[in-house]
Amino acid sequence: MQVGIYEFFRAAFVQSELRDLVTLGGLFGERRSLRALGLRLVTNHHLLSEDLFAKRVAEAARGEQAPPEVRAAIAGIAVGDPAFEESASAAVQRGGGAFGRAIALSLIDVSSREGPEVYRLIWRLSTPALRDGAGPEYDGARDDPDRWVLEAGPGRAELLASFYELEGHGLRRAGSALRLWQRQFEAAAAGDPQAARTEAVQRALSFLLPYHRAKEQRRAAYAPPPPDRGSIDLRWSAVAVLGIGLAVFAARLRRRRRSGGFPVGA
Repeated sequence: MQVGIYEFFRAAFVQSELRDLVTLGGLFGERRSLRALGLRLVTNHHLLSEDLFAKRVAEAARGEQAPPEVRAAIAGIAVGDPAFEESASAAVQRGGGAFGRAIALSLIDVSSREGPEVYRLIWRLSTPALRDGAGPEYDGARDDPDRWVLEAGPGRAELLASFYELEGHGLRRAGSALRLWQRQFEAAAAGDPQAARTEAVQRALSFLLPYHRAKEQRRAAYAPPPPDRGSIDLRWSAVAVLGIGLAVFAARLRRRRRSGGFPVGA
């Protein structure tokens, strides 16, 4: 589940309120709810962050020109993340033999803390169009991620370097996680390799089969919600009527003053 950052909420809230103001709460156009706008912003920026770094990694792997932070991240796979390896190894020792699960949970625990900063960086790097919750929907199968990154701006180079460096932490940890898993598996399989492989497969299936069955059940029972168009909010219409009434009253008041004031007894 992706939660997002305050910047997403603030942008969605402001855009939703401005839309209500322009349409008078939905009387003269479709409303945009805070939920719909927020989900679009989170999704767009999450996918952009993944695809942008993946594109740079693929370029570097092909031997093409790539940022130094990306080249360092790829080289760092072989070195790994010593701090993560230490914490993951400790978790494996406490895991009672379920070393795969212990490694995965350790990886999630460390990496999830970097998510908010990744979002903040990609938010500052994205184009204004992508920051519009009612604007385009990013499509990773069709869109070039570079299209949605600012071409210029103050601090752009520094922001990109920070983004690539932070994303590179994941590659280093992935290298550490795979090597740690392989060591644990080889140690477990030393006495009876076939039995260890069978146990590993059975353990994986005991988790994956119920997971996929539950997913298929949810998919079969899923009914898409109706379009989130929002109901008409009459408060905005009332504010508009009140504003018009005050404007008319003020205009009549000015005309009376120009004509010599109010009549006696008024």
